[in-house]
Amino acid sequence: MQSQCCFDSIQSRGGRVSCRTAITEGIGGLCQFIPREMKSIFYWQGNLDHSKEHSMLAKTMRGHLSAIQQLLGENHSYDFSCLLAFPILRGNLDFLNWIKEETHPQESIG
Repeated sequence: MQSQCCFDSIQSRGGRVSCRTAITEGIGGLCQFIPREMKSIFYWQGNLDHSKEHSMLAKTMRGHLSAIQQLLGENHSYDFSCLLAFPILRGNLDFLNWIKEETHPQESIG
């Protein structure tokens, strides 16, 4: 099973904490990187929106995508998450093995 990075943006700091906690407790052992607040500009329902958001980058295994999507859906501050998943093509093997060992086994979906 391949390692992957999952990116999402969350509207509020509280939403970021609840999503991060739900994913870590639900999947276990994910290494999450939560950078500082960012400014986003996007169209939503026909209007140009300028919002402050928080992003989240989680390193996990490919088979966890469906579970992460479900957890974000249950805990996200937006109508739907912008969850994006990218394969990790290369990296430090010790780190990649740590990701594999620390995540709970899941069915390989996604």
